[in-house]
Amino acid sequence: MVNEGRLLMIYLEFKWDLKQAIDKATITLHPDNKKYASKITRSFNFKDQVEVINPKNERRLKIDISQIYLIEAMDHLSKLYTVNNQVYYIRGRLKDLEKLALKNLMRINNSTILNMDQVTEFKKATYARIEVHTKNAESFIVSRHYAKKVKEGLI
Repeated sequence: MVNEGRLLMIYLEFKWDLKQAIDKATITLHPDNKKYASKITRSFNFKDQVEVINPKNERRLKIDISQIYLIEAMDHLSKLYTVNNQVYYIRGRLKDLEKLALKNLMRINNSTILNMDQVTEFKKATYARIEVHTKNAESFIVSRHYAKKVKEGLI
């Protein structure tokens, strides 16, 4: 990286730690290099993807999170629908997948996570619930427990 006419040399050192979360990497910098942290992060060019299982042949593949339309609860797997109407399985229960809320996928009831980018409109329903309509002309009921968070995510 070049900054103010100087070349910043960075040496990478890998340390393996079984206590580290499997989906996390830690980068340690000297406090004087704090200004370079965002440049280093951007240079990795991460893509947000999840690993899914094709139900037809049980092969594993990765899809972009932006392609997810809906995730429905099953048992130890969840059923994932894409915006292209493809169906896959994803390991984990909805409770485990709630971290996807950072990517605009929000839980709307006990059995469903919905991509908020697919919502076109919403309106109040009975008993403090919300009815949301998607680009696919489908409607879903958001339970009163999740209604406040979903409203905040949509506004």
